[in-house]
Amino acid sequence: MPIGYREIGKEILDKLDIDPTRLGEMFSQLSQKVRECLEREAWNEVHTQCELAHELCNGMQGAGELREWSNAIDLAQAEGIFHAYEGISYLYQVDEKAEEPQESAELAKAIHCLQKSQQSFCFEYHDRWNEHVICLSLEKLYGSQDKLKEALLASQRSSCIERTRTLFRALPVINGIAAGKEKLASDDIIGYMQQTDEFEFEFEGQTFKAELLRGSRLTFLPEYDYVAMLVSGDSMNQAGIFPNNDYVILHKPKLVSLKPSVGDIVAVVFRDEADNRATLKRFYFDKSSDSVTLRPESSNPKHEPRVLQAKDFAGDNPPVAVVGVAIAVLKPQSVPKSQPEIEVQQRRFTDIRFPERCKINQPVRLSIRLTLKSVPGVLPLNEVVFDLTNGEIKDRQGELTVVVWSNSFEIDQRLRELSIPFDKNSERIEFELVAQKPGPHIVEIEFFHGADRVGYVKAFPK
Repeated sequence: MPIGYREIGKEILDKLDIDPTRLGEMFSQLSQKVRECLEREAWNEVHTQCELAHELCNGMQGAGELREWSNAIDLAQAEGIFHAYEGISYLYQVDEKAEEPQESAELAKAIHCLQKSQQSFCFEYHDRWNEHVICLSLEKLYGSQDKLKEALLASQRSSCIERTRTLFRALPVINGIAAGKEKLASDDIIGYMQQTDEFEFEFEGQTFKAELLRGSRLTFLPEYDYVAMLVSGDSMNQAGIFPNNDYVILHKPKLVSLKPSVGDIVAVVFRDEADNRATLKRFYFDKSSDSVTLRPESSNPKHEPRVLQAKDFAGDNPPVAVVGVAIAVLKPQSVPKSQPEIEVQQRRFTDIRFPERCKINQPVRLSIRLTLKSVPGVLPLNEVVFDLTNGEIKDRQGELTVVVWSNSFEIDQRLRELSIPFDKNSERIEFELVAQKPGPHIVEIEFFHGADRVGYVKAFPK
């Protein structure tokens, strides 16, 4: 069955979640104009408006101070939206009746724009919903590509996408929820846990290791909210959840009601009680009696199962509500005796060498390194800032991925790894580029630490 490229484009357009107040008046007006052009199939106008948006983004990035409404995350979101619009317009132009529509230039351009859109959205994990929308769309489009280069690029991007889905930079922590004796439930955030590896978190100088309570992977998806709660009772100690030191990670859907499965460990709030009390128990549902049992798993005999009716959970504001499902318990680990004397945050300057003039069909080399201090007279110049993981601190060097993009050049290998020693300049890496049309040209260089975009530079050869 042929792939409906126009349907995929419309699906992206319908699902993009755009907050006009966050984007700012200027970009909101541009966004509305582009949508109107897409509906009228005025492709030239679409690209004109997108180019205008990109110029505004780039101008604001290059300025010493950003405009009042904006910061780096706002600009990344704006770039993501307009790259997505460009991708949609190219998808609409694919001739699905052609013998091999998957070989069309329009589809290749669409994939290129959507890849750039996704990279912008996943900047600092800000826009996880839109990043996920583009991710699912790219997966469909990759299925229509049989070119080796596209397959390789899809594989490289999918590994980045997986890290984006899995890692969580700042997991909110709220006041404890009783697993034995109900107490006041509070939504006050008391801090944030930093995830340093798939199963490791740090909070207030303490390292925690995650043990799964459901599923085979610890995965954070954009359609759910997540929070960590301190356990303060012993009614679930035989499930490996202990009071005062353990935290449980709870999730709940953002847009639909939470429906736990039988056997899940759930957080339950009793709204009809004076103090809005909460408890953590194993969830069971008996369809024949239409009843719910909240069952403890404890070595303490004072804890007993509580049986409730399903109707107690019904309605817009029910007296009893499941407010989260526990997906993992976080166990405190021993603190290392000594820490390496190295700063977690690393700051580097770009040193980029590229010919000012290029000839069509003749290869040229783009040379990149990162330095501890700015190099006088070297342009373009930008900062790359990233936080070392525990493993990188141990190895005393960071690992970045460098991605090069250009519509004017054929690039032999777009992605390369770059090691960053903590006490000296990096080695140089090189890319081979071949100009495909007359200048002037634009070459975009992006730096990623894991799934985080931590640096961005443009070069303008002629």
